[in-house]
Amino acid sequence: MNVELEEFSLCHLISQMREFNSATQTNRARLEPWFWWAGKNNYTRFKFIFNALVIEKIAKVFHELPYNKKFIVRHNGEFAGMVGLDNMCPNAPRTELWYFIDYEHTGQHIASRAVKQVEKFAQEKSVKQIYARTSPKNKNSANLLSANKYNVYFSKMNLDGGVYQLLWEKGLINKTVEK
Repeated sequence: MNVELEEFSLCHLISQMREFNSATQTNRARLEPWFWWAGKNNYTRFKFIFNALVIEKIAKVFHELPYNKKFIVRHNGEFAGMVGLDNMCPNAPRTELWYFIDYEHTGQHIASRAVKQVEKFAQEKSVKQIYARTSPKNKNSANLLSANKYNVYFSKMNLDGGVYQLLWEKGLINKTVEK
């Protein structure tokens, strides 16, 4: 089983947006409670991707600005979902992991492989810790995070949407940073 991460890029924005829109529309019921861009409005999805690409380019110029890194997850060349790291910057103490796998590809360990690959990316960027937020009702995400050695460190009620969340974290050891 071949799982690859493909970075979002301005060069492939149109084709990547088509795949992203199609997957979001198909999986809207699962995504909408957790991702602000998963609503019916295509403009919010475009804004989500385009802003991230522009901010990432600006952050590379100024080096210390935080940015969000997004990847398409491909399974045997086919769109299977997305994974990303939010609030990245050089030597970031922590960054937030998020992911979604479309319904057709659930249960195939694709998300777990994608998370491992994005963790390697974070280590290369000297990130020291990754955290994720899940709903206690989302057993698949809890199992994935637990299997990848994330630990629950906090549970809270999000006052914004009244959503109960579990917060998970994992420390990354980077041999080039640690002495």
